[in-house]
Amino acid sequence: MADFEPEPVLPPWAVSEVCNGQVLDIDALRQTKTLVTKYYPHGKLFLVLFPDGTGSVFYPSGKLAITIASVALGFYIYIVQDKHGNIMGVFDGQGHAYTNYRNTKLRLCLDQKGGLELDWRGGQKRKWQWRGQEEHVHAPPLQPITFAITNHAAVRLMAQDNITLTFNCWSRACRFQVGAKLRPTKHFVAHKAALDEVALMRDETKTHIEAILNRVANLLKFPHCTTVDKMALPLFIRATIERQEHMRAVLHATVKGLDIESSVFVN
Repeated sequence: MADFEPEPVLPPWAVSEVCNGQVLDIDALRQTKTLVTKYYPHGKLFLVLFPDGTGSVFYPSGKLAITIASVALGFYIYIVQDKHGNIMGVFDGQGHAYTNYRNTKLRLCLDQKGGLELDWRGGQKRKWQWRGQEEHVHAPPLQPITFAITNHAAVRLMAQDNITLTFNCWSRACRFQVGAKLRPTKHFVAHKAALDEVALMRDETKTHIEAILNRVANLLKFPHCTTVDKMALPLFIRATIERQEHMRAVLHATVKGLDIESSVFVN
């Protein structure tokens, strides 16, 4: 079962196209839903975009450079090829993508949770999560990644919903937004709440043991004191208890919002 579901978008064509020094407003072209064709200076076809959002970008030789196919209403897949017809990268618009080195080895792999970049030998360079920086701070979303896929195509990763694919050849250039806007599914939220519940129970147990040990230490330090049980807990323990109570309230609200029985989280 998927953890995230993509949000449908309008045909994600180039956010801008540079042609003869002029920027063409692609958003306006989307609304017209008409056939768009652009050509190289020598007359060969450079770009064709169909009213349904699909299309192709060509090399000056006439071979395919980028293919835009529709996999579902509002969702598109981008296939990048080199001049020899080898597939160098695929972006599906739903959070999954990969690119290859010219030696056919994997260079970049993306899924809905994070990404992995490898060197040309297959060794790991970067690994990250889109919603956390525990793995590598020198990676998106903290630090962008930019590299060439072919001699004329390049990709820039800024965030999960901000991945730019650029093609530039013979004074013709186009830029496509191939990122994915994802929203967590109910299943993912429930699963995360279950994990948070387990972690919270573990922290609460740890805090409870710390409070007991503090009481024991007070009894040993003041064996004849009759009010030792009324001594306040240390500030750090009290602050931890308040934080845990707040987290439990948030979890309770999350579970209630999902209409999930709390017994789901108890094994």
